[in-house]
This record gives sequence, structure tokens and C-alpha cells, in this order.
Amino acid sequence: MVYGLELPAPESVNWTLGRLILWSNDLLRALVGEGFANQQHSAAFLWWAKDQPGGPQ
Repeated sequence: MVYGLELPAPESVNWTLGRLILWSNDLLRALVGEGFANQQHSAAFLWWAKDQPGGPQ
């Protein structure tokens, strides 16, 4: 929601659930960029940002 992404439903791709999880995690880590102390810090930002006003509903 933060970047306006619609991630594919697991049943719509020819990947295992684990592969889909790794792919989406890598994508979000690339999008969030540098400037965070660690991965937990960037994850906390993404969870916070998804609920901010003005974002996708």
C-alpha cells in the first residue's frame, strides 16, 4: 500500500509461497532504500506509513 503496489496473490503465480515472500521482501527492501538503522527499523517505517492519511485506501 505504501508504494501503490499490488502484490500478486499466491495462487496467481507459479512460485512457492516462500519464493513469493522472499521476492516481495527484497522488493520492499529495495524500495525503502538506505537510511534506516536496520531491517527492523525499515519494517517499522513501512507499517507506520501504510496507515498514514493520504495513502491508498
